[in-house]
Amino acid sequence: MSGREIGSSSYAVADGGIGRLRSELLRRLPPYMVPAAIVMVAELPLNANGKLDRKALPEPVFEAVRRVYRAPGTAWSRRCGGIRDGARGDEGRRG
Repeated sequence: MSGREIGSSSYAVADGGIGRLRSELLRRLPPYMVPAAIVMVAELPLNANGKLDRKALPEPVFEAVRRVYRAPGTAWSRRCGGIRDGARGDEGRRG
């Protein structure tokens, strides 16, 4: 992606590292609810009022996720996909 990345991100103060945190989240949550980027910080920055200072947080780094094209499995799915592709102007572009 160019410009500002789009995706969910999360900041965590935890022991065990990002891999352990991500695997625990995937064990407890559906994959779509797990943040695309997790940033580990020593402590959450607070402003003078004791609230989270979002401007002081580091920018998240979104890793490229390789998505494998999976063809529609049913006639209904193929028809819906064709309608969507036609509306987007993507006829014939797959994968």
